[in-house]
Amino acid sequence: MKTTELNEVEFDEALAFYKQQGYTGGIDPSDTTLVTRINKKIIGLVRISKEHKLEILRGMYIDLEFQRKGLGKKILALLESHFTGVEAYCVPFSHLEGFYATIGFEKIESKNAPAFLQERLEIYIAQGASCIIMKRMA
Repeated sequence: MKTTELNEVEFDEALAFYKQQGYTGGIDPSDTTLVTRINKKIIGLVRISKEHKLEILRGMYIDLEFQRKGLGKKILALLESHFTGVEAYCVPFSHLEGFYATIGFEKIESKNAPAFLQERLEIYIAQGASCIIMKRMA
């Protein structure tokens, strides 16, 4: 297993992986995107976006075949140092609250989140997803 920062050559392959996972958030070239591979195959992808001057953890997906094997926790551990001294947010599925808590994210009431994240949460809920907003203090 090897985790590296996404480069331009891998961009289309990463978008195809997201599409396969059902994720429609895309990738902005300005994002910090980590890609995890086994034998050259993408098996994990996560990105950190800068939105409204805030760090947002987005689009963390692990290929179904590799879920529940500790891979997500290893990737989160790599991300933790990125958030040192920085306030950050994420809008994960509700059942992943404990997972993101392992690197210091805490569930917050949506009314205490930035407006753009409140709107994002409402969209996800309208689409049938059970999501929450989490914050990691600097």
